[in-house]
Amino acid sequence: MRIFIKWATISLLILSANWLHAQNVDQENRDLLIERIEDLFEKEDAQIDLAEMTDAIENLIQNPVMINSGDLDELSRLFFIDEIKIHRIISYIYSYGEILSLNELYGIEGISPDEADLIAPFISLEQKPIIQKTRIKDIFKKGKHQIVSRYQRVLQKQRGYMEDSIALTMRYQGNPDKYYLRYRFKYRDQVSLGLTAEKDAGEEFFKGINQYGFDFYSLHFYLKNKNHILHKLAVGDYHLTFGQGLTMWSTYAFGSSSDGVTIKRNGDGITPNTSANENEFFRGAAATIKLKRHYLTGFVSHLNRDGTPSFNADEEVAYISSLTTDGMHRTENEIAKKNIVPMSVYGMRYEWRGYNLRIGATGFGSSLKIPLIRDDAPYNQFVFQGTSLVNAGADFAWILRNFEFFGESAYSDKGGFAGITGVRAHLASRFEASLLLRYYDKKYINLFANAFGVNARNSNEMGVYGGFNAILSPMLTLSGCADAYRFPYFKYQIWSPTRGNDYSLQLNINPSRNVNMYLRYRNSYREYGYSGDVVHQTYDRIKHNLRWQGDFNISKNIALKTRLEYVHNKTSEHKNGFLMYQDVIYKSSNARFLTSFRYAWFNTDSYDERMYAYESDLLYTFSVPAYYYKGNRIYLMCSYKISDITAIWLRISNTHYTDRETIGSGGEEIYGNNRTEIKAQVVIKL
Repeated sequence: MRIFIKWATISLLILSANWLHAQNVDQENRDLLIERIEDLFEKEDAQIDLAEMTDAIENLIQNPVMINSGDLDELSRLFFIDEIKIHRIISYIYSYGEILSLNELYGIEGISPDEADLIAPFISLEQKPIIQKTRIKDIFKKGKHQIVSRYQRVLQKQRGYMEDSIALTMRYQGNPDKYYLRYRFKYRDQVSLGLTAEKDAGEEFFKGINQYGFDFYSLHFYLKNKNHILHKLAVGDYHLTFGQGLTMWSTYAFGSSSDGVTIKRNGDGITPNTSANENEFFRGAAATIKLKRHYLTGFVSHLNRDGTPSFNADEEVAYISSLTTDGMHRTENEIAKKNIVPMSVYGMRYEWRGYNLRIGATGFGSSLKIPLIRDDAPYNQFVFQGTSLVNAGADFAWILRNFEFFGESAYSDKGGFAGITGVRAHLASRFEASLLLRYYDKKYINLFANAFGVNARNSNEMGVYGGFNAILSPMLTLSGCADAYRFPYFKYQIWSPTRGNDYSLQLNINPSRNVNMYLRYRNSYREYGYSGDVVHQTYDRIKHNLRWQGDFNISKNIALKTRLEYVHNKTSEHKNGFLMYQDVIYKSSNARFLTSFRYAWFNTDSYDERMYAYESDLLYTFSVPAYYYKGNRIYLMCSYKISDITAIWLRISNTHYTDRETIGSGGEEIYGNNRTEIKAQVVIKL
């Protein structure tokens, strides 16, 4: 049986493929959120799986919003615009009748030309009701099957695979290949059944701890019916997003955006897990019951999490010192952390939804079967320890004419309180402003909070954020924001309160539909602690960032993207960084072939001056690497539509350093100054 599974899996990896019904539309519009994705990676400084966001965009393309329905829930599927503008679209329809042409979007008060361009690909003007009876035979007849397989590898040999150059316990147990396999059945946005499997580079495959193939498997069944008492149901792996993320938000979340005013979260409740993140999700069941305007959600989860073990005299795990989230199981030490911490989560949420007002309350408990015990460092005094935790919170969102108020307060049974409140105001047809206040007590502990903030955890932070967006003319838009914050208690390597602030100003220049440019300036100030013996002192770091980017559509087939960026980093000394890249994108007239090429040159004095830049990648993947040190980088990505149901994607990238003799560290270290990576994806949609 295991041999059959192995060969069936390998066959799928080699032969299977996927092509979206509107692939080229998707390829063009997946870039709409690039700036916000880059901002997210800068904040997290990590590779984040954004498969759920890609799925949300794909779902909008395959199932456009019925804009003429005038239904708030239906139009709220346009998750990238705020609720005030959704209300203005609805008011326009009630006042002037159904929208008959996309050009009408440009005449709706409060909708800028850029926002009209953003909305247009994802809406339908068809005159059919959104209330449709779902029949079982329609699900099987009209549902779509999709298989995505992906292969990835670094061509240079890395230290973790060299038997004589690394300690046995640090040696990678598997090969350097990375495999990804995904099957999904979907019927509109109402039914989803999916399986995701992944093996990271260095992990074992059909051997060792992975006798049945991949290192990670995720399975989900999801049902959504807005007109039924059973509004949503998820069985298997799923996510929960409620309120402003202060009580419960289990997946990615954007912070402030380049427009300066998009700060409000719009939780979607229960959603299926489609990413390959191995720890940040729930496994079990969740359901939402709808009774007119009342929504009641219950959820239960039991997931074995990764953790760093400490053993007793009998070689049993006595406790864990941390919960790990990277999902890597390559070495003996990493394998020892895999799935050793059974975690249970159970809770409920109540929400009342009116036309202009939504209020909700969430409560849940979390428990670990193995206690979590941290070391006695001062900064660990108020982090989660033990085996159990209870969290509760309440949130609201209220639209009053041109003002949108929102907020959330939360409490943990360890004694901590946290609160966030904000307002977004359309003060004029061409001017918007936002204000947000936050206070997260040092005692507030929540394993699933992901609200607006600077810290990785929503704890030990207080701040005020303000932003604006002004349409100066049809060609010019000016936006900006300022965020001032304090950390009242100790942090890692910092034994005193610290503070910081961030400022940003961006001018968008759109002289024509074929030319889009922006100029952005950012300034950040932060107090940091010294490592080593000097633990009671801090130093200041001031970073200036200046970026210009231009996007030029030369013809229907060719587009160019150019970026120039400069960073100045001031601490006890002055350091600089430069980045310059040129993209060339070509799409054939029949839309079957698409290719993207980049050449980038970078020069930074240290890692602290790193700059992030989005790169075109395979479908369902996002690449936002950090550019640092000295060198150049190129990549070539191609996709070809073989038939109506099949397509292939190929990508190769190379980074060449001119000031390094080795690249990376630990098991990832390469003896040389080149790092080359290849990716291949084959896809079938039936």
